[in-house]
Amino acid sequence: MKVIVIHLDNQEYALDIQKVVSIETIKELTRIPGTPSYLKGVLNLRGHISPIIDLKEILNMGEAAKTELSRIVIVYVNGTQYGFIVDAATDVIDIHPDSVQQTNSLHVKENLDFLDGVATIENRLLLLINPDKILKEEQIEVINQQVNSK
Repeated sequence: MKVIVIHLDNQEYALDIQKVVSIETIKELTRIPGTPSYLKGVLNLRGHISPIIDLKEILNMGEAAKTELSRIVIVYVNGTQYGFIVDAATDVIDIHPDSVQQTNSLHVKENLDFLDGVATIENRLLLLINPDKILKEEQIEVINQQVNSK
């Protein structure tokens, strides 16, 4: 499996490259009044309007600080294009399926539904994010209502 390594705080995460449309530098977003704080706005990217989500905020990690390394990773979430603001997107690497441990075997009580597993690559631990499971159904409904009504 080929993945894109992203950073949130000091932790490395990975997204399946087949779900990623593009990686963009932070651009000026069109803010929509009255939307949840994690919805930072929308972006017209090559004629397609994409809601832009602060990934750290949606994962209860605080708000993303915008730096020169910050990126918007455009991904498909259940067939719809969204942008996730991340601290950095640094590598494209191959992960062998044998290096992936399922999260249910970690015996962690936290809600880790958005993770497909943990991969060990040399000295690195990568948390494998499933974009289809990051947003809850009710969050998707709110975003779609807010974006489509404006």
